[in-house]
Amino acid sequence: MKFGVHVSISGGVDKAIERAGALGCDCFQIFVANPRSWASQRISKQDAGLFREKRAVSGLGPLVVHMTYLPNLASPDPAIHKKSLKNFLDQYEDATMVGADLFVIHPGSSKGEDRTKALRRLAESVRSGIDKYPDGPKALLEVMAGGGSIIGGLPEELAEADGIISRPEKTGICFDTAHAFAAGYEIDKPNGMAKLRKRFHKCYGRHPISLIHLNDLRSEFGSKHDRHEHIGKGNLGPDGIRNVLRTPGMRSLPVILETPVDESRDDMGNLAEARKLSLPQT
Repeated sequence: MKFGVHVSISGGVDKAIERAGALGCDCFQIFVANPRSWASQRISKQDAGLFREKRAVSGLGPLVVHMTYLPNLASPDPAIHKKSLKNFLDQYEDATMVGADLFVIHPGSSKGEDRTKALRRLAESVRSGIDKYPDGPKALLEVMAGGGSIIGGLPEELAEADGIISRPEKTGICFDTAHAFAAGYEIDKPNGMAKLRKRFHKCYGRHPISLIHLNDLRSEFGSKHDRHEHIGKGNLGPDGIRNVLRTPGMRSLPVILETPVDESRDDMGNLAEARKLSLPQT
């Protein structure tokens, strides 16, 4: 399996390659814009070209770009949706320029509006980016914890959006283990991940999971609260992590960690633990 973490592009997008390499990553994830701001500096063609050159030498991949947190492509507010769509299109274009393989999108919130309308708004937005940049990365909707008006906690919701997008060769799912466990899926139990994977297949008519976000959960099972924890130290625990990584069909997928960095453990420590738990038991 290929393992990596989310790394910073501070000082230049190409610096992310050096950081990922220094951590011992096989693959890596970045933002192409400030994750907590609407106004972000775009990546220049020159910087994108340099990034592509350095990445080719590094051999790291796949490259995952995560859309920033503020856009809500499902928003019923016309002004927010317009701003969100522009932000998404800018980031998807930049991801295309740097040669990203996968582009992760949080489905957003209905803000209390009819969820079917919210899903359609999300889907039509994503489709517009795929159609505008046909050479762009595969667009992945992320499985969410599903609290309140947040959409994406159910395979059926994600499949409904995917059906509206109607570009199956360019779409898929980012499976976040912490979100799924918080949403109430028993992926810590034997065959729990296999059963959920079959549910996704039934909804989609194919196996849509293309990327694993591997995170343990500090919150309680089924709480709908998304609080990431170090690998094996949360309520999902070592057995839950093992179940996901050792499930047939999941072992061929790239894995990105979004775990904390603190005095307890750093990125290299979490990568080591994830790799250890992925190994067959002897």
